[in-house]
Amino acid sequence: MGGLQYTFSVPYGVGKEALDRMAADCAVELRASNVAFVSLWPGAVRTEFFTHMVKTQTADGFFNAGRAENEPKLDCSIIYSIALSTEYEGKAVVALATDLNIMKKSGKILMTADLGYEYGFKDIDGREPMNIRQLSTLMQMNPKTRWLANIVPNFIYLPKWMLALSGNTF
Repeated sequence: MGGLQYTFSVPYGVGKEALDRMAADCAVELRASNVAFVSLWPGAVRTEFFTHMVKTQTADGFFNAGRAENEPKLDCSIIYSIALSTEYEGKAVVALATDLNIMKKSGKILMTADLGYEYGFKDIDGREPMNIRQLSTLMQMNPKTRWLANIVPNFIYLPKWMLALSGNTF
């Protein structure tokens, strides 16, 4: 999502968007050589840095930097509770590397939560990730709609084109 809307800082957003664009462009140039190139969106990952920030209480300031006063603040304890291990992302890479039809995905932005569902893998503790396309997940992260998240079915997903529109600045 860092490539669609302001997240953390300018370099972070520019870097995320650049990686997505690079995947699309490299896929075009490498297709003739039968080389697939994708951009992975892992979601929240329990990296050493993220874990340290949560333990030292600095994550709330980091995640909410740049947010307007009237915008709802992100609850980092909730984000951390749904964050996945780094191994989950590795499982996504292995699944893609062993997919005989990988060229159909070349040039695309792929969310690891979607890949886990498609390929049937879970995190090392047996959890399935919450997907940022799941309406209930999005509602859970916003304090104003958190109460409603528990009654929204988990099978309701935002289409990917809606995510693309959220980054449209025209």
